[in-house]
Amino acid sequence: MEQLAKLLTEQLIKKGADYQKRDIYQYALEYFLSTIIGILGIITIATLSIGPIHGILYLLFFMPIRSVVGGYHAKTYHGCFFLSMLLFVFGIILYKFLYMVKFSPLYLIIIMLVIVTYFTKQKPIIHSDQPLTTTQIRKNHMLCIIFSITEYLGLIVLSFLDYPLALMPAIALIEIFMLTLVRKKELL
Repeated sequence: MEQLAKLLTEQLIKKGADYQKRDIYQYALEYFLSTIIGILGIITIATLSIGPIHGILYLLFFMPIRSVVGGYHAKTYHGCFFLSMLLFVFGIILYKFLYMVKFSPLYLIIIMLVIVTYFTKQKPIIHSDQPLTTTQIRKNHMLCIIFSITEYLGLIVLSFLDYPLALMPAIALIEIFMLTLVRKKELL
C-alpha cells in the first residue's frame, strides 16, 4: 500500500503537483487506497455469503459513526484491513445466528437505543497518532449525535420494512460500540 501510494505520489509530482506537499499526497493516497480496498473486501465477502446489499448497508451504517466516534485503531493498514474483515465475518456469523433464532426486532431496537444513547453522550475517543483540536472534538461530537440519531431512525424503519436486512447495520453499530470500549480500556 505504502509503495503504491509512493509511486502514485511521484507520478503526481512529475505531473506538476507541489513537491513540498508530497507527504500529504502520499498519506492521502494511502488512506484512500486502504479505504477502497476495505470497502471492496467487505462487499466481496458479503456477495459470497449473504448478499451485497447486506455489505453495503453495513458500510453505510459503519463508516459515518466510526469516522467521528473514534475507538481502537490498528497500527498498520494491513492490520486495519485484517481487523475489518474479521469484524465483518464475525458480523455475518452473528447475523446468521440472530436470523436463525428469530431475534426479536423489539430487542434489537432497545439494544440499538442503548448504543446510540452511548454514542450521543460520548466524546470522540482521541487516538494519540491523530490528536484533535477542541473545535474538531466538538464537531465530531455533533456529527456523532446527528449520525447516531439518523441511523437509529433508519434502523427502526428498516426493521419494519425488512427485519433481516436491518440486522447487518445493527451489527455494524454493535461492533463500533465494542471498538470504543476496547480503546477506552486500552487508555486506562
